Amino acid sequence: MINMAGTSMGSYDKPMMKGSGLEMKCGCQLGKHMGGPKMMGGDGKKGFRESFAENRKAGNKEFKYEGKMYSTKTAEDVATGLNDKDLYKAFEKAEAIVNSFENVPGSSKLRSNEEQFDSYYNEGRKRQAAKASGAKMMGKKSCGK
Repeated sequence: MINMAGTSMGSYDKPMMKGSGLEMKCGCQLGKHMGGPKMMGGDGKKGFRESFAENRKAGNKEFKYEGKMYSTKTAEDVATGLNDKDLYKAFEKAEAIVNSFENVPGSSKLRSNEEQFDSYYNEGRKRQAAKASGAKMMGKKSCGK
C-alpha cells in the first residue's frame, strides 16, 4: 500500500500475532519507519545517536558503527566551515530532501534531514545578519559619524 506521501507502508496481509489464535492483520511497519532499533537502540544495543554522542564527548573525530566509519562532526560544524556559495548549495540540497515525498513523517531519517536543513538555514541567517550589521557600521564610518 502507498500512503499519501507516496511511500510504501507495507501490505495489509501480514499477521500481527502468529500462532496466538488472534490472527490480526496490520498494514503499518512502525519499527521500519519510526526510527526502530537501528537508530534508537531499541533492540538492546546502542543506537547510532547514542554511539555518536559518546564518541563526540570523548573527543574522537571518527567512530565505527555497524562496520562503517562515521565522523563526529555535526551539521553545525560542517555549516560553519563552508563558504557562502557552498553553504547555499548545501542548504538547497537539504531543503529538497526535506520537502521530498520519500520522507515518512516521524521517522528518524526525516529528523536527521531536518536537523541538517535547520543547521544550514541558521548559519545562513547568522551570516546575513552579520553582513547587514557590518554594512550599517561601514556606512556610519564612511559618513564620518
